[in-house]
Amino acid sequence: MSVHRMKTLLGCGAIACLVFCNNAFGQAQVLGKISGTITDSTGAVVPGARVTVTDKNTQQSYPSTTNDSGYYVVVNLPAGTYDVTTEKEGFERCTNAGVHLDPAEAVQVNCALQVGQVTQTVEVSAAALSVQTEESKVSRVINDTQIEEMPVNGRNFATLLALQPGVVQAFSFNSFQGMNLFATQDTHVNGLRGDSNNVQIEGSPSTRTRANGAIVAAPSIDAIGEINIVTTGYMPEYRRGAGGPMLI
Repeated sequence: MSVHRMKTLLGCGAIACLVFCNNAFGQAQVLGKISGTITDSTGAVVPGARVTVTDKNTQQSYPSTTNDSGYYVVVNLPAGTYDVTTEKEGFERCTNAGVHLDPAEAVQVNCALQVGQVTQTVEVSAAALSVQTEESKVSRVINDTQIEEMPVNGRNFATLLALQPGVVQAFSFNSFQGMNLFATQDTHVNGLRGDSNNVQIEGSPSTRTRANGAIVAAPSIDAIGEINIVTTGYMPEYRRGAGGPMLI
């Protein structure tokens, strides 16, 4: 093999690696996790319990097992609604139904097992709200109801960003200025520069390189389910920009 051809192959391999690695890393940024502690009726932790997290839309299951501290964690979960089922010999099955997971969110789902047979099931209709202790970041979500029912001039989702506390835009709410690609660049999260915003769609960066903060090919507002804006305490995965990460 000639030296020239070898260099060409090595160069192509390096480029492919960078592309695939970047896509894989970017995708992880919008995936969330569900974790929690399993105890018995006395409050003692239960190690070795089988925890299954099931996506209610796709029926995809993600298994886990509690450690010696009764703790479990399931990572890399797409946004959606999940059922969290816990099983352990000598205890009734515990199911937390309808656990909602936003993009890049960490949700705690704990369960206190009752003594009984596995064939018996204790079902909780919704997970109890708890203080977020998994991460230090503060994020706020624009949900599908707001997206569907809020009248938006020009149908550009960027106008909706101003609904979040701490977010200020350089143009009036729902004005024609919010229709262009630079609307996200004119959006300031907690006083940070708009040209440092990190806009991501399904985990892939969607920001112009020549106009930092300006979105590339803004998606139709009707195609967006949720928008998660991280306003404080950015985690390492939100690299690239010092402004507000906007996860679509």
